[in-house]
Amino acid sequence: MNARGRVMLMARMIDRSDSKPSDPKRWIRGRSQIGRDGLAVLILLTTLWGAAAIFWSNLPVALIRILIAIAFTAVGFWTLRMLAVRPRARDRRVWLVFPLAFAIVWGWWLLIPPSHDRNWVEPQGRLPTIEIAGDRLIISEYRDFRYDSDEKFCAVFRTRQLALSAIESADLFLSRWSGSGRTAHTFVGFNVRDEEPVIISIEARLERGESFGLIRSCFKQHELMYVVGSPRDVIGVRIQHRGERVTRFRLRAAPEQVRSLLLAYAEEINDLAAEPRWYHLLRNNCTTNIVRMAFPDRRRARWDYRLLLNGLADRYAYDHGLIDDSMPFFRLRREAVVTRQDALLDPSRRQE
Repeated sequence: MNARGRVMLMARMIDRSDSKPSDPKRWIRGRSQIGRDGLAVLILLTTLWGAAAIFWSNLPVALIRILIAIAFTAVGFWTLRMLAVRPRARDRRVWLVFPLAFAIVWGWWLLIPPSHDRNWVEPQGRLPTIEIAGDRLIISEYRDFRYDSDEKFCAVFRTRQLALSAIESADLFLSRWSGSGRTAHTFVGFNVRDEEPVIISIEARLERGESFGLIRSCFKQHELMYVVGSPRDVIGVRIQHRGERVTRFRLRAAPEQVRSLLLAYAEEINDLAAEPRWYHLLRNNCTTNIVRMAFPDRRRARWDYRLLLNGLADRYAYDHGLIDDSMPFFRLRREAVVTRQDALLDPSRRQE
């Protein structure tokens, strides 16, 4: 190979070697951009959460809440705008503004206390307690309303006594309102030998004139409560006056397990009567609390999306063998529907 050929070959080798290695500066810039994008998402989410927490805070004047929420949002978006400014043009002190504002909102939100002292709707006006005296359970404020409509009723709270040894089985109930499929209200019934079942429903406690809000329930807007009452009350009003579709599934559990579950409920009910707690759509609701009490060993209660979309809680129970799985699921669900004529709603008829 002559001198000219050798020069051309070396030139091609140099061109190839220059094209292979990655530019370290470009790699660093890429990582920096990913970091900025992640920080921007974090700031956006905390801005939205903080604005909602302020709007639904315990400040009594709505206009003040709105103005403070707008101001907090402005600080958040101003911080996002600063991410687009060249580093040399940034004042490092500006980065303290948003974290400080968020820390104030977070601390304020944490200190908002739940209360038992509010103007509650009448069906939720009294909290039950369960006294345990040996084998006897004494349920105070046992609810047994007689309804003419959802809004018109005869309010009856009474004391009910029963033997713990008479608890033989338990049922899982799902109540779906019109148009719901993925969401439902779940609750449990305890079947008592030769007596009507005891129904325990975990609910968001509402004030007069207040309605339940899915998003609001994540921002300390509803207290938690347990309703302990008769099937005629807790189930009957849902079927006969609210147009809900209620299904009932017998839990596969030995009587000893069922009694242990009822005692766990009793402990929670008494603790709540002594100290109020907030209802939370995701962390402290009708379904998550049932699972927590049924599986005190958290390792057995693995998270499942069907516990969040609790209209599928019956399918979750079926797949885990917690209810009868000897027939196809959709047939089981169809046969589980509680009708207006069901013996469950007639206290004069003995339950199986």
